[in-house]
Amino acid sequence: LSSAPIPVGGPTAHVPELPDLSGVPPEYHDLQLVFSKDHASSLPPHRPFDCCIDLLPGATLSSSRLYNLSKPE
Repeated sequence: LSSAPIPVGGPTAHVPELPDLSGVPPEYHDLQLVFSKDHASSLPPHRPFDCCIDLLPGATLSSSRLYNLSKPE
């Protein structure tokens, strides 16, 4: 594993739209970003411990099943 490079420009500052918390119990209002559609549809910021997967140029993907399941499964 190796560390992924951090982009130079970085993401632009974007203030997420706060969600409607009228259906959420008050004790969870401090977690309002968890309920934000804006926040949920974006990736977390890059961190120093980001990992990258080094791909081989021109390599083909193998075609196999993820799990061997029986017909009833």
